[in-house]
Amino acid sequence: ETDKLNGPGVMLLPPGAAHLRQKGERWRGGWLLLGGGATITGTIVNFGRVSQAEDDLALAQTLYDRAVSEDDITSARNAVTLSQQKLDDAREMRNLWGAAAIYLWVGAGLEAWALTPTPELARTQDGHYRLANPPATRGGAVVRSLLLPGGGQRYLGQGTRANWFLVGVTGFTVGALVAHDEFLDRRREQDEAQLRFQQATGTDEVAFWRSELESRHGATQDMQIVQWTLAGLAAGVYVWNVLDAATLVRSSGAPNTFSLSVAPTPSGATAAFHWRLD
Repeated sequence: ETDKLNGPGVMLLPPGAAHLRQKGERWRGGWLLLGGGATITGTIVNFGRVSQAEDDLALAQTLYDRAVSEDDITSARNAVTLSQQKLDDAREMRNLWGAAAIYLWVGAGLEAWALTPTPELARTQDGHYRLANPPATRGGAVVRSLLLPGGGQRYLGQGTRANWFLVGVTGFTVGALVAHDEFLDRRREQDEAQLRFQQATGTDEVAFWRSELESRHGATQDMQIVQWTLAGLAAGVYVWNVLDAATLVRSSGAPNTFSLSVAPTPSGATAAFHWRLD
């Protein structure tokens, strides 16, 4: 379909909602809605985690202020340190999920509203009236794929190709966010073991926390590899999506999808409809 999906009001709708209203855009709309729902849910969950972490930090600080014995002071100080780190991590995840949700929301809205080609009606030199899609350009395809994965392919009429790029980038990004969250959890566990090891006194206690520290350090490194692998895959598919959009367009620009010409005649008008399916 060549008409714009909606007006600027679609910027207020959830990602993909406007696409679902169009027959040829329902798959893309469904994937956008799924990705948007995942990122919005992640943002809401982490808002709750931030609130809980703030409460935990306040409680740890209260216990530290009331501590009297040396052991209680040490234990309370550790709790404050770890609670502060947990709060910082929760805020980081809230911001990352929020950024992903905003990106999909704004990108999907702009694609549906401003970046869907609109047929133009113009009068030709021979007096005919011509309704046609503006020719696709390499720059237009690249900008759309930069804004939203698969946008350039969709612009060029390659709907299935566009959806694969959207699913690839969104899926790997969500996976990377989940892995990063797990990495932060394991890093906190490693930091806790580091504190315990530094404060250990007896031989058995030192040996135990040294073993724990080595184990948790290995787990943290393993998850770090996973998160960067997923982030690298997301970035790679995103760059591939932009390059693919650029190479799909011929150097002279892609032809119009359709053209409708109307020529006035003494008895009325004659019309001709031309289309091309690649």
